[in-house]
Amino acid sequence: MNLENYFKKVLKKMKKFNLKNISRLFLVTLLAMISASCASTIEMYRRTPVGEVEVKEIPKMKAYTTSVKGEFFNSNKELFGRLYRYMKYYSLEMTVPVVVKTDPPTMSFYVPECCMKKELRNMDDVKVVTMPAITVVSAGVRGKYDKRNYEKGKKMIEEWLKKNSDYVADGNYFITYWSCPSWWTFAMKGEVNLPVKMK
Repeated sequence: MNLENYFKKVLKKMKKFNLKNISRLFLVTLLAMISASCASTIEMYRRTPVGEVEVKEIPKMKAYTTSVKGEFFNSNKELFGRLYRYMKYYSLEMTVPVVVKTDPPTMSFYVPECCMKKELRNMDDVKVVTMPAITVVSAGVRGKYDKRNYEKGKKMIEEWLKKNSDYVADGNYFITYWSCPSWWTFAMKGEVNLPVKMK
């Protein structure tokens, strides 16, 4: 049963409750299911520690991705929901990091090695792509996945580049999320990344 049908079944059984109770049940159920998937996430490469800035290589990998119009920080739940439904439909393992680009708002999940033999197809607004290998300057951040933390990571990288002038930007900033959605935002870890090259 895919995620959408599961929720339809739950809500049908809960008709005797008022709308407020149903909304709470929906949210709690979604968080529980996502947390269960995240309990066994597969790390696709090494995370940059919180508070540190480093140069690292991100390998070429297969991914499934989706985009919307508008402002990313108002669209991240919709993007995540599309990819989560696709993941459950194909019975894929959850991977980290989740890759995010802000212009246009785009989110991608990597396909783990154990699922490479599956015949994954484009579906609705989700496309299967190959993400090329890149060199990035990565800043490790902690806390809520919001614009404030994004700007904090960018500032860390800008300061690093001033001290390491051998590197120049070779693309646009993007974000990687390494933690599952959580009420405890202090425990959430992520990265702000900038593709770079040597002068």
